[in-house]
Amino acid sequence: MRRLGFVLVCTAVLIATAAGPASAASRSGTDSQSVVINGRKFGPKDGLQVDSYRIELTSGSTDEVGLILTDATGTQSGISPMATWGSSYALSTEEWQWWYHGRAKAAGNIYSGKRIVQVCIWYTRGQAVISPRVCSNADDNYYCWAPGPEVTTECTDTIDPFAPPTVFNFTVARIDPNVC
Repeated sequence: MRRLGFVLVCTAVLIATAAGPASAASRSGTDSQSVVINGRKFGPKDGLQVDSYRIELTSGSTDEVGLILTDATGTQSGISPMATWGSSYALSTEEWQWWYHGRAKAAGNIYSGKRIVQVCIWYTRGQAVISPRVCSNADDNYYCWAPGPEVTTECTDTIDPFAPPTVFNFTVARIDPNVC
């Protein structure tokens, strides 16, 4: 009974401090480091481009946020409840105003002129990393490129109304589409 009371108080605090939906994705930069996929290193010679994104989350939002990277023309969709089959994605959902659930997939599809080979996700609050950083890698051993597995990570929200916001972070690594 005492635990139920604590949960109800925490829920009330979260509802009282909720301030609307999450902000839109902001791109925080591009860098040309290297990535390793199935033991194979890709870098600038492969046309590697790594884009970093961050979405500041607001407790109480029930929207799924992130990016679904779908086609060769570079069309992307943001908050979306639609199916993600055949596309690369990085998505976050708030569950019960208490924790965030992130999922990502590198499908090996071509987006904005380059093939998506890796998508990584993690959560931060202030300067602290509060979830494991996980990466989905497209598979380069099957007919050149095939979709990789979906990966997930989670973190709990905070009931401290003065804490920095929780941020959903993700990177998308893309290479020249002719590299097999």
